[in-house]
Amino acid sequence: MIVTTEDKKKAYRAMTVAGKPMDRHVGEEFTIEDVVQFGTTVNRKGEDGFEEEQEAIATTIFSTDGEMYTTISPTVDFCLRNMASVFGDMGVVGLKVKITNGMSNNGRKFLQLDVM
Repeated sequence: MIVTTEDKKKAYRAMTVAGKPMDRHVGEEFTIEDVVQFGTTVNRKGEDGFEEEQEAIATTIFSTDGEMYTTISPTVDFCLRNMASVFGDMGVVGLKVKITNGMSNNGRKFLQLDVM
C-alpha cells in the first residue's frame, strides 16, 4: 500500500525511471526490498499476427542493493503472487530470488523468479 512519501517516490520511480530490464539480467540474484505493480497497455501481436494494444501488469522490483528491475512479464506477476500466497504474512520482502528463463511447450522463452 502506498502511504508514505518514500512509498510515493518508489511508485513514481517505478512508473517513470528506466530500471534494469529483467530479460537482460537472467541469472542475477538479489533480495527483494519492495515491489510496485501497476496496470498499463502494451502493443503485442494478437492471434491474427497483427499488433494490437493489450492490457498488462508492469512490475518493478526494488532490491536491497539499490537496483530496480522491471518487466511486463505475466509469469513474473504470477511468480510474485504465488510467493505472496506461499509465504503469507511474510510476503515477498526479504526473499532472495534469481531471474530465470522457462520454456513453454511451444518453445517460447519466458521469465520466472526462483526463490533461493
